[in-house]
Amino acid sequence: MKALITAEELKTRIEGMIAPPIVDVRDAEELEEGYIEGSIHIPMDQLEAKIVEVLPNKQREVILYCARGRRSAVAMDILDKMGYTNVKSVVGGYEEFKNTL
Repeated sequence: MKALITAEELKTRIEGMIAPPIVDVRDAEELEEGYIEGSIHIPMDQLEAKIVEVLPNKQREVILYCARGRRSAVAMDILDKMGYTNVKSVVGGYEEFKNTL
């Protein structure tokens, strides 16, 4: 299942300690702007090669984010084609998430 999650919903889940794995698909340089604590960094261009090693359970919920939500939406499609069944993308990406802090 591909779906969207709002930054506020994600923040609530993190605070409640019920967040699934969160994957940051931004480039390494973008991490200097900040990141969601506890997230796993797998740059978009390495996603297909590394995701199965990091998250082998394709039925487990996974949340993806990038800077504004476009790349994570593309990443969501990639994971869907790889057989991941419960993938969500953060609406507005890290830019939106920062506004919830």
